[in-house]
Amino acid sequence: GCGTGLCTMQIVDDGHLVTAVDVSSHMLDVFRRKLVLHETVAVKLVHLPAGDGSELPRGNFDLILLSYVLHHVEPQKRSALVENLKMCLRPQGGRLLLFEFLDTDQSREAFRELQAAKNDQDTDDTQCDTHCHGHAEKKMNEAHHLDGQGQSHHRHYHWLNPGEVKEQIIGPAGLHIEEDNTFQVENLVRNPACVMDCYFLLASTK
Repeated sequence: GCGTGLCTMQIVDDGHLVTAVDVSSHMLDVFRRKLVLHETVAVKLVHLPAGDGSELPRGNFDLILLSYVLHHVEPQKRSALVENLKMCLRPQGGRLLLFEFLDTDQSREAFRELQAAKNDQDTDDTQCDTHCHGHAEKKMNEAHHLDGQGQSHHRHYHWLNPGEVKEQIIGPAGLHIEEDNTFQVENLVRNPACVMDCYFLLASTK
């Protein structure tokens, strides 16, 4: 989901019209207050309590950004989510851009530090998230240009690596991989040693 709009506002500032969705009405309320201060009408906020994308209009979007969302979704619900999102894309040339964490020891250690920092009242959440979302914004712009389980401390997160996502979710949904790669997000929570392994997948309906 869009959360409080950190990534979304970067996309809007690049001139895109955005439908921002989240399962949390509280997050959307925070985002709504940001939009008033930003004085923009380029963002439509949508509350999706079901969390599966079924309420979104079909065949309407050029690009859907699923940025560090999939690990929050229960494994048995992931395929339905992506299938619904695929139906929301334009039938010809619509794209899904997915960012996720790689399930590595390094990522898990970094994730622990990130969660601890977010729980620290002295840490700015924006600083914690900026690096991941900045990479998401860059790849999202490139996609537009092309067109003219865890251990106990992660019990609420269900990580999948790229091969599993392609074979179990993207392929069965009828999407075609255009590009995929891994990358590292460094200097999380102002700690140069805190490095997260991540990946992205760009898939299309063509």
